[in-house]
Amino acid sequence: MTRLAIFAHYDRRNEIEDYVIEYLKGLKKVAQDIIFVSDSDVKEEELSKISNYVTHTIVGHHGEYDFGSYKRGYLWADENNILKNYKELIFANDSCYGPIHPFEIMFKNMENSQADFWGATINDNKKFKTDEIRNHVQSFFVVYKHQVFNNECFKSFISSITKQNSKEEVISKYEIGLSIFLQEHGYKCDAFSKISKIIQDSQAARFKQMILKEQMPLLKRNVVLKKELKYVYPIGIRNLISKTDYDFKLIEKDRKRNMAKTNSWKEFCYLLKHFRRRTIRISFKNGNITLFNKITIRW
Repeated sequence: MTRLAIFAHYDRRNEIEDYVIEYLKGLKKVAQDIIFVSDSDVKEEELSKISNYVTHTIVGHHGEYDFGSYKRGYLWADENNILKNYKELIFANDSCYGPIHPFEIMFKNMENSQADFWGATINDNKKFKTDEIRNHVQSFFVVYKHQVFNNECFKSFISSITKQNSKEEVISKYEIGLSIFLQEHGYKCDAFSKISKIIQDSQAARFKQMILKEQMPLLKRNVVLKKELKYVYPIGIRNLISKTDYDFKLIEKDRKRNMAKTNSWKEFCYLLKHFRRRTIRISFKNGNITLFNKITIRW
């Protein structure tokens, strides 16, 4: 099946990291053409690193986050009258490591889906409590079928994207907004991950199960770079990645380059709390002590 991918990129040093190159290399196996759009002033020598994988590049700071890059790539394709050449359009960005598992597995799994658009994961956002339709496809990897991206309503929405004050506003107005907008126009959505359909924020809470049990091809970078220190690193991630063919060095290199400075005391306290919660649970009501979630002692 012919596919066009629009890949959104940002780097504060105006460079293209190795994990991005690896991502594009894997993406090229499922997308015939890739439009690379950077919200950074990437130099020509950096762009030469990805010349074997991308068809067209659009470079320059615009400050509209990933959806601003999606907009620029989509409008370029529309202006050059090439959208009609593809059956599917992919929106993807550099917020993930991948492919942890080949993208082909995910696309093979989704080829019989009756959805008009689907993502790697889906989320039921609780902010939209008054709306009947709250499910939204998360925008780090979305696939739109031709009946969607060739429709005037889709073009109108994408063309209306403007600069917002924060990432949260972008998520609310465009990530969630686009999914709701398309569903209100009669289009059906779906997701590759079944876990994401039942667990909130599954990319953070259940990323191990998604990768090992579902062969999820993507791991969110914020699992590694997250400031709140909710995940044991690097031992846990290294052990997880060792069960796949992905090169852990790409993650380690990105972490050393971009990881925020942390408070060692807070990190120690969290790890201690995390270890206790995972190893010992005491129930005064039932008189039970559970060790390692397996051994139960009554007292």
